[in-house]
Amino acid sequence: MIAPGIDSYFPHFQELYDSAKILYYTTSNQTKIQVGEKNIDIKNYQRKMISPFILTMYSVLECLLSELEDRAESAGYELPYKRDNRTEITERPSELLKLLTGKTIDKGTDLYANYKFAIKTRNLITHASGEWIRWSSRNVMKGGQSVSMNNYYYSKKEFENLNLQNEIFRNKKADKIIAFLASKKLVPPYHQGRHTGWLHYISFPTVMQWYWTSILNYIAPVLIELSKTNDEKINLFSKQAQVILFDKILDENSYKPMKNEVIEIIPKKEKTKKKKPWYKRILN
Repeated sequence: MIAPGIDSYFPHFQELYDSAKILYYTTSNQTKIQVGEKNIDIKNYQRKMISPFILTMYSVLECLLSELEDRAESAGYELPYKRDNRTEITERPSELLKLLTGKTIDKGTDLYANYKFAIKTRNLITHASGEWIRWSSRNVMKGGQSVSMNNYYYSKKEFENLNLQNEIFRNKKADKIIAFLASKKLVPPYHQGRHTGWLHYISFPTVMQWYWTSILNYIAPVLIELSKTNDEKINLFSKQAQVILFDKILDENSYKPMKNEVIEIIPKKEKTKKKKPWYKRILN
């Protein structure tokens, strides 16, 4: 939106992003916040913040891309799709990048895989069908054992001791998302005997942090490339977006993809391999 008589641009996604940051920081190490005259232990609410954060952060992305479309059309570009029948949001950043710079995003990278599953997670939250599980007994552990979801970890032995002889209906799309997140060590190891609803199963600060980095890491190279264009409107939009999202102007040398700030649930040893710089891995 351009204010009459003022050469400034006010991005709609900035307010949404500020809201997303507030939700994001509820997973910080801080344990209490002041609300009126009461001290509230925010750890009691962290799990309830995951879904609102994901929905808000997705809205940030969608709004940012819509504003980029506005800039592209005002600069004389013809969008590769109709505004009232847009392509899937998983493909839109790459299509807009190709339209404005001729470059595309490599879909074989980890950054794309994380981004794709981030979009799937939001879509499932918004459009999910139900799940139900009927246990024949509440005592599902042998020998008085117990499992806490907050431990992020189920041992193989604990899984084997679960009583799985019950009627269970689960969302298959949710199981795929859980399997992906488990492969990243962000949720307890995926197992066909999952005995909680899928949204509860992924409601950990690790997932919120993964979602945050997945969106920002994927959009970063797009904004960097757009800031190299000669078109003043596209260039200005990109730099404004970078300042809002990253607090600075980026380039492929100064920006390093963010990593989850938490320790992996089950640390794994990895062999060190020489890789191309992240920026060359994400772009074709």
